[in-house]
Amino acid sequence: MSSLRQSFQYGLRSFVRSPVFASIFAISLAVGIGAATSVFSLLNALVLRPLPLPHPEQLVSMNGIYRNHARVPITSPMFAELERDQRVFSGICGWSGGGSENLEIDGKMSLVPARSVTGGYYGVLEAQPLLGRLIGPADVQGSQASQVAVISYEMWKRQFTGDPTVVGRTIRADGKLFTIIGVTQRWFTGMKIGEEAPGITIPAGTSQQFDGGNRTLLWLNVTGRLKDGETVEGARSQLQSLWPHLLESTVSAEIKGQRRQSFLAMGLQVDQATRGVDSNLRTKVTKPLFLLLGIVALILLVVCVNLASLTLARASYRRHEISTRIALGASSWQAVHQFVAETMFLSGVGAVLALVLSVLGSRLLVVLLTRNESVPVLLNVKPDWRVFCFAVVVALFAGLFIGLIPAWQLSRQDPASAMRQGQRTLGRGTGVLGKALIVSQIAISLVLVQMAGLFLRSLEGMRTFDPGFARAGVTEVQLASVPRVGDTTDTINYRRQVLEAVGNMEAARSAAFSSVSIPAGDGGWKETASPATSTNAADAAAATLVEVSPGFFKTLAIPFVSGRDFAWTDDAHHPRVVIIDSLLAKQLFRSESAIGKRIRFGVQPDFQDLEIVGVSQTARIADVRDADAPMIFAPTQQDNGYAGTLLVRGSDGAELTRDVDAVLQSFGEEYSSSSRTLEASSERTLVYEQMTATLSTFFASVALVVAGFGLFGLMSYAVNLRTREIGVRMAMGSQRGGILRLILRESVMITLIGVGVGLPCALAASRVVAQMLFATSFADPVAVISAAMALLLTGMAAGLLPAVRAMRLNPMAALRHD
Repeated sequence: MSSLRQSFQYGLRSFVRSPVFASIFAISLAVGIGAATSVFSLLNALVLRPLPLPHPEQLVSMNGIYRNHARVPITSPMFAELERDQRVFSGICGWSGGGSENLEIDGKMSLVPARSVTGGYYGVLEAQPLLGRLIGPADVQGSQASQVAVISYEMWKRQFTGDPTVVGRTIRADGKLFTIIGVTQRWFTGMKIGEEAPGITIPAGTSQQFDGGNRTLLWLNVTGRLKDGETVEGARSQLQSLWPHLLESTVSAEIKGQRRQSFLAMGLQVDQATRGVDSNLRTKVTKPLFLLLGIVALILLVVCVNLASLTLARASYRRHEISTRIALGASSWQAVHQFVAETMFLSGVGAVLALVLSVLGSRLLVVLLTRNESVPVLLNVKPDWRVFCFAVVVALFAGLFIGLIPAWQLSRQDPASAMRQGQRTLGRGTGVLGKALIVSQIAISLVLVQMAGLFLRSLEGMRTFDPGFARAGVTEVQLASVPRVGDTTDTINYRRQVLEAVGNMEAARSAAFSSVSIPAGDGGWKETASPATSTNAADAAAATLVEVSPGFFKTLAIPFVSGRDFAWTDDAHHPRVVIIDSLLAKQLFRSESAIGKRIRFGVQPDFQDLEIVGVSQTARIADVRDADAPMIFAPTQQDNGYAGTLLVRGSDGAELTRDVDAVLQSFGEEYSSSSRTLEASSERTLVYEQMTATLSTFFASVALVVAGFGLFGLMSYAVNLRTREIGVRMAMGSQRGGILRLILRESVMITLIGVGVGLPCALAASRVVAQMLFATSFADPVAVISAAMALLLTGMAAGLLPAVRAMRLNPMAALRHD
């Protein structure tokens, strides 16, 4: 222990005498470890960290497994039976997965995310209020529910400016008056990590969206807290034993035929929920974050190799000292282990700086990842013990890697021979290892540069790809209904009048309604479609159904292959009709004409006999990435006529939005909650591709710079060692241009070897991320050639200054150099 302490003290004094080297070492390692720790901090906050609730390991989530293995909520009667018959939980609760309420505060209307919960919600989660109290069983008695509300910490800060007297104030949600009874703690997000808790939480039964007695509406997600001594396996066994009887006793008598069979065949999923349930953010971000962690790991490796090369060069000047210590009786390890101690000391300094940088870096990553999220994001990226351990382990391995290379090299030397040799001769031994380190740097850098090129090419491909509909000149307006008591509005006639009024605007050319925003993403109704006369499951195809109004295809400039568009006469008084895209038509009917044929969709009775009146050209309405996403379009007027997205083709800009707002205000039934162009909406869906491309390009640039400096250092060191040789060459008649070419040739040769080693590695790494690329091959020649050229240019630039220095040497002075 005393020997180790002495080595650290000696190393500290040594680096005090070499502050430039020590600073470069610590800062370089801090950047490398800091980048890795920043990404890990985000992964920790989103994937690894348990819910910020008491004893989260006792929490269990329960969902139904419906058709196509989709996880679904359960009905209110199912929840009531489950709550009554279960024996393994100290309590269970139900909560809605989403929804919004028209919230009126101080006369101002806005659409706010809302959640309906059963009386045991906060009790099961053991959540504590910041102010007031939370919703409890007394607020939900049977079918009666109190008109009370709990607001989130974020809403309290935004809407009420942190007013400590907010408890007791009233707000109006969807026309109903609610009393605020409490405010949740700051980091409370319910069962979903990453997504900000809904602004308002109300008791189940008070929302107009959910009918507590409905036996067909699947809307309740279920969470339970295990009793002491119970396990998830035991809970799963007990609940699955009572599940078939629960389904039989809660199925609606109105459900018949295949729909009833599908309901009774519903499975039950019971999972540990220590880390909550998967949120949309966690599902979408986890893969890009692991990819990014791999990229920063390569960056850290490049930094470590570069520092090992510098340490090796620095160690060559101390070979006489090491040899003397060995000659005086020290063992090889005793003589060289101070190199490891010195690098470990600087690695510790780098780790401390890295933790500071990681706080800023992780916050920047949160901004980059979530700037276009529709649901507000709430992530606590404050470092915890996992982050500290990660930084310490990475710093430990980095220090050992950097310190052991020169230690191993020096331990192999013969003391007597080393004491007799000059510095120039001594340097030859480190030259081969130094070149090997630089070659590895170049190879790793090639991997990073090629991957960055692939992600940039993929992003550009997504931006320029024709999705089959026209994005330019189309504005998307999200609508929200003005709350009214006893509303008897004829929705279909009202919507027709709105479209006529909007279409008559000077700035508009056409308009239509849609039940989903564009691109739809996970929106729409996903089920299987098949010919109505077929009973063969092989004839079915997965599809997404979207309800649209007449004029939808004209507004998005989607051409028809055959058939017609919807008309306002395609209403509830006429047989149901649909339009399918050419992709689904080919899957269901091969080369036959689909016009006039009938299909069924899912198991809902109203969708078992749908006549096809049109076939549209395939358009990637849902996701530009998905080439195999068949679409079915149904007229809004054959249902309730409501679709919450208004699409307007016309001039872009604020004038069009103001005109649409004026039209909506003139009717007084709805208002615009948000609006943006389709081009902006499409760009918002590329946030993860943008983040990946941007950060991979940044880190690839860092790798190029680090590799360039490493090669520059090696070539400068080589010129210094070969100064006498260069003097001899010049004395023998070599021209300065020949000296320049000699050094440049060596620099380019090292780079070519690095490119040759790195190319198969880059192709292998690119194959791993091939599924994340769009319209780009993992072996894209443009990306491969560009990466190789970037490394070659870097190699030439790195060797140019040492070559010029060698060219300008004075031959007489060079001959006297040692």
